[in-house]
Amino acid sequence: MKMKRLACGYLVFQSIGAISWWALLFASTDFRSAFIPTGDSDVYILSLFVSDLLLFILLPLSVVAGLWRDRSWAWPALCVHVGAAVYAALMAVSQFFLTGGECWPGLVLMAPTLIFPAYFAYQLAPGNGDR
Repeated sequence: MKMKRLACGYLVFQSIGAISWWALLFASTDFRSAFIPTGDSDVYILSLFVSDLLLFILLPLSVVAGLWRDRSWAWPALCVHVGAAVYAALMAVSQFFLTGGECWPGLVLMAPTLIFPAYFAYQLAPGNGDR
């Protein structure tokens, strides 16, 4: 049960953080510029909004609801989120290295998604006991 509470807390925190990040991206071109390589258009990063909304904000919140209610679909949904989160984090890592260190705030913000969602999915996997 403790692991389930930790996972739910993390996923809610992550979703709130993503909502805040997107609000700042839309509101401030100065903030947005920290996540866009020099000379690139902001269209690229803004085009990620729908996928982030669905897979990085709403899906984790539905996972939380499913975990709290012990729904059988919660763990597979968490695994889908893990795939999306790791993909997005690896994009941030690649962008950091391909731009010679530009866009480092994206790398810092996405680093936890390389670890925590997958860790929680492993810990909460069916057959791992009541955690």
